[in-house]
Amino acid sequence: MYYGQNNNHRNKVNSPLKDTFYFSGFPYLLDIIPRRSVVNSLNLYSGIIEVFLSQNSRFVIGSTPNYVIYEFWHCMLENPARVSKVASFLKKSPLGTDMPIMYMAQEKWAQYKDPYVRAAMFLLLNRHSVSGDISKGELSGDNFINFNPLTLGKLKSFQVKNFFLNFKEGAPYLENEPEDIGVDYNLIMAGKFNYNLFDDGKGEVHERVLINHDELRDFMGNSERKSILIYETHKALESFYKNFNVTYIDQEGKKVEQKNSTGAIVANF
Repeated sequence: MYYGQNNNHRNKVNSPLKDTFYFSGFPYLLDIIPRRSVVNSLNLYSGIIEVFLSQNSRFVIGSTPNYVIYEFWHCMLENPARVSKVASFLKKSPLGTDMPIMYMAQEKWAQYKDPYVRAAMFLLLNRHSVSGDISKGELSGDNFINFNPLTLGKLKSFQVKNFFLNFKEGAPYLENEPEDIGVDYNLIMAGKFNYNLFDDGKGEVHERVLINHDELRDFMGNSERKSILIYETHKALESFYKNFNVTYIDQEGKKVEQKNSTGAIVANF
C-alpha cells in the first residue's frame, strides 16, 4: 500500500490517507499535465495524487458522488486541527487499540452523528487497513508504526492550495463533470482492472465506488476533454484500450514494458 508522496517530488503537504493500490508515476503525470492546468479528478479517494498535483502548480477539483469521501475531505480542509484532535483521542481509546472493537467499528463508523468523529474514524480505519479500504477487509496494528503523535501533530496544519471539492449527490461518477469552469483534464483513479463479471455485492460499503470498465472506455472515447486513467498494471489493458495510449510505469516511476510495470496510465490524447 502506498501513502504520502513520491520520494522524488517531496512537498510540504502529504495526504493523510493511503490508497488501495500502489502508484509511482508522479513524474510522468507532471510531464503530460502542464502547470496551471485545471484537473477534474472524478473518483477522489485517498487524495494522494490530487494533493501532489495541487502542490505542483495544478488546480485540482476532487469530485465524488460518495458523500463519506466528500465529508472526510471537507473536514480535513475546513478544520484539520479538529480531525487531528479527535483522531488522537480515538487512537488511545479501545476504538484505536483493541482490534476486535476496530473490526466492529468497520460496520458502525458511518453511524456516528458528528462528522468529525466520522472523519477521524475514516482516517484511523484507513491507516489500520491492509487494503486501504475502510468498511471491510483485514486490519493490522503494524500499519500504525508510522502513524504516531508526530504524524497527528502535522495533521493539525494540513492545508492544500489549489485543491477544491465537488460533490454531486446521486450522479454516477463518470457523469460528474462540472460545467463551465474551464476544466482541461479529467483524471480517474481506475484501480484494479477486471471485466466486471463478479461485481454483485462489491459496492456494498460506504466508501466504495464501483467502476464499470466498459463504460469507462466509452467515456474516454466520447469525452471532449483530455482524459487520463490510472490503473494498477494488468496485461489486458493494452488490448482493452487499444484505441488509446497506454503507458506502463515501474516502481521507480519510469516507463517500462508491461511485464516490468506496477502501474499503467491510459490517455485519450
